[in-house]
Amino acid sequence: MSRRLLAFACLLALTGAASFAPAAARSRAQAAPATRLGVMAYFRPGDDWQRLIGGAPTVAYVVLNPATGPGDQKDDGYAAEVAAAQQAGITVLGYVHTAYGTRSASAVEAEIDDYFTWYGVDGIFLDEVSIFCDYEQYYQNLYDYVKTVWNQGMVVLDPGWQSDASECYLQAADVLVTFEGSYETYTSNFPAVAWTARYPSSRFWHLVYNVPTPAAVRYTLGLSLTRNVSTVYLSPEQMPNPWDALPAADYWAAELGTETCATAAPPDGSLSGVFVQFCLPPVATADRPITLQASAVTADTRPPDDATFTWDFGDGRTAQGQQVTHTYAAPGLYHVRVTVVRASDPQEPTVADDYLAVLAASAAGP
Repeated sequence: MSRRLLAFACLLALTGAASFAPAAARSRAQAAPATRLGVMAYFRPGDDWQRLIGGAPTVAYVVLNPATGPGDQKDDGYAAEVAAAQQAGITVLGYVHTAYGTRSASAVEAEIDDYFTWYGVDGIFLDEVSIFCDYEQYYQNLYDYVKTVWNQGMVVLDPGWQSDASECYLQAADVLVTFEGSYETYTSNFPAVAWTARYPSSRFWHLVYNVPTPAAVRYTLGLSLTRNVSTVYLSPEQMPNPWDALPAADYWAAELGTETCATAAPPDGSLSGVFVQFCLPPVATADRPITLQASAVTADTRPPDDATFTWDFGDGRTAQGQQVTHTYAAPGLYHVRVTVVRASDPQEPTVADDYLAVLAASAAGP
């Protein structure tokens, strides 16, 4: 084992992390999830299904969509994935489009029947729902059909937007998707309405695509908590189909609400620099202190005795020390950095960095 790899292994032992890949810029350690996920599984059976099933119980719902609907016949591959997801405690919903209330009810009901008959789903996800209340009775009839014919199966309606009038659809849905759109819109032009605050957060689901990075994932999850939403799903992909694959491992870990561990190595060729790691919680809360601690080892796997740790919290404030406590005054997404310099080699600093989502105290609860 090289001295460089040995130093990484020693750093791993010091921090108590469960696993570590030296070539990676980040490692992950499981932490409590900030929300639950409703995955749009518009992909074939296989590895992505196994990864999402492994995300239970944070993954609460999965939307099955073999062929923009159930398809022409049962697919045994999908049936096996549905059974495995249900065994893990995940609620499986069959996707059916409604053409904004213009598709014939009989065609929609036929696809509902196929999902329950072929796959034994737990409910139905009705997409392309009109944002206008003119079609309220149409969706109420479909809701009643699922509840009576298929023994109280769950019904989700997806208008993908919320307006002052769209509260009407809560009577025809167990859960309402009140946002389906881009990260840019979600973070800068979100359609806030007052009536959602009158209902439990469990009644609402948000779908956000083109979320670019794991740091942006954490920020978006934080925003969703401030908007009275407990079910979300995020994707780095863009239209026309942002739901055709599960995100990559580090992105998916951020969705699952894992703790973030930032790890950095000294510059190539450095003989006296240090390897550094620190971990962040999934989210923090404004006006409540958090404690951060960095770990460091030299290339010969020893903790340095001449190192200075300087923190930049991303809000204009800094501090020194291997362990520091900081309180953010306002919610936001902050770039946190720690710079470690040895007195014996001040020209070879090591900088580890990551992003921290800070919520308003009212969103985080007691």
